[in-house]
Amino acid sequence: MPDLTKDIEIQEVGEEQEGKKRKKGKWIFFLIILIITGLLFVMMYFDIAKIRSQHTSKLISKIPIIKNLVMTSDEGKNRVETEKKQLEEEIIRIQQEYKELQDRNQEAEKEIKRLKEIESLQIAFEKEKEEFALLILSQDTFDPVAYQTIYEKLNPGTAEIVYRGAIEKTESTKKIKQYVATFEEMDESNAAVILEELGQTDIELVVLILQHIDVEQRARVLGEMKPVTAAAIAKLMAP
Repeated sequence: MPDLTKDIEIQEVGEEQEGKKRKKGKWIFFLIILIITGLLFVMMYFDIAKIRSQHTSKLISKIPIIKNLVMTSDEGKNRVETEKKQLEEEIIRIQQEYKELQDRNQEAEKEIKRLKEIESLQIAFEKEKEEFALLILSQDTFDPVAYQTIYEKLNPGTAEIVYRGAIEKTESTKKIKQYVATFEEMDESNAAVILEELGQTDIELVVLILQHIDVEQRARVLGEMKPVTAAAIAKLMAP
């Protein structure tokens, strides 16, 4: 019996030591795993030997399930970048179109302004032409057949020149008639003094006025002038 008890005790001690060895082995294994994990974390975090930047994506891409997740993430990132680039290009295109529209709008406004100016000139010209036509019609010597024939033969540019020249001549004739009426109502001596004074600056106007005065009154006015002045005026009036 004593030997049996002793054997049992020895066996229990052996089992106890074996259990301690196993526990010690497990702790060593976990410690090694923890150290390796820590080392991997440090190497990944600080990108030692370019493991994270160059080799991690390659390693992950070889793992079936994770590979799909990584590819999906990359595709989404690429799609976002593509859409962002397309939006930037679209904004640039819209800005260019807006600038072109602004330039066209400015050109259109200039053209509208020019057309309005032309329209105003055209309206003024038509009004003057109507007034001139009424003036011609009111003349005692108006010949409608001759006037129509001449005006129809002229091209538009020449007709406008003739028309404007006729207007100027008509206005000038009105002023001359006013001068003549004034001098016809004057005494010959007073008219002679004024015309002599006017002749010092505009002798052609004096000649023009005298040409429209009655012949007898013209002779009396010239008779009241100084001989030198009267002779100069008579010379200019000669045909």
